[in-house]
Amino acid sequence: MGLVSLKNMKELHSTNRRRFAAQIKSYGFDSGHPCKKSGKKGSPFKLTFQTFRNSLSMAGSDSRKPLLTLIRELSSDESQGERRIADQKKRIEDLRSELDASSTALEESKRDKETTEQLLRGYEVELSMNEASIQALEARITLMNNEISTLGAELGALKSEESFSRDEFTGKMLELNAEIRKFQELLSSACIAVHQSDATLTCGSLTAYQDAEQARVVQNKLAEIVLQGGEHYKAEQVFHDQVQQELINLEKKALLLESVMKENRELQEMNRYP
Repeated sequence: MGLVSLKNMKELHSTNRRRFAAQIKSYGFDSGHPCKKSGKKGSPFKLTFQTFRNSLSMAGSDSRKPLLTLIRELSSDESQGERRIADQKKRIEDLRSELDASSTALEESKRDKETTEQLLRGYEVELSMNEASIQALEARITLMNNEISTLGAELGALKSEESFSRDEFTGKMLELNAEIRKFQELLSSACIAVHQSDATLTCGSLTAYQDAEQARVVQNKLAEIVLQGGEHYKAEQVFHDQVQQELINLEKKALLLESVMKENRELQEMNRYP
């Protein structure tokens, strides 16, 4: 827009100068008139406004008025054109400064865009890594839950077996107690038979000896059963404690994995909406 206006002003100024030259020529002036010379050697004489005014002093007032009016118009147009040219040049300089500033801002925007895109790509990579980590943790938690369920079932079976073994041990102890009571009754009967006749005493002594042997066998069997039952119970108790501790450890690991997965999900949400 500024360049078009400047071009129009130059064309207007050139048109006015041609009109002025034609008007001067119509008054009988030419390049040979003794006016101010140009700076170049050998060039024709150049008519200026001051010398032209001085030359017009010899002409009549009627012929001077239109020419003076034309001179004033030309001078005014020339000064206005120069001011407009200066304004347009200043405007061009301002536009160039604005263009440079806009170019600088554009370059900064491009750099900011590249930086943002790089950060975004980094966030996307981190997000994909977090998603993969979460999936791995979920799979591990599922496996841990399956192991916990299996161990829980095994623990229930062990508890049932423990209860059955305890009941069996109690039954055996009751049977042994019954045999002991029977043996004690036999001993009491043998002691009563000692005070009877010799034949009866000899027979009672033989019966008492047999009963004593049977009592020792029963006591040995009882001691063996008690020992085996105690060892079996201790072994089952140790195994039960181990299974219980392993179940507790698995539950702790499951809680820890759930906590880690929750933190990763929160981190994923934060990265998704920064």
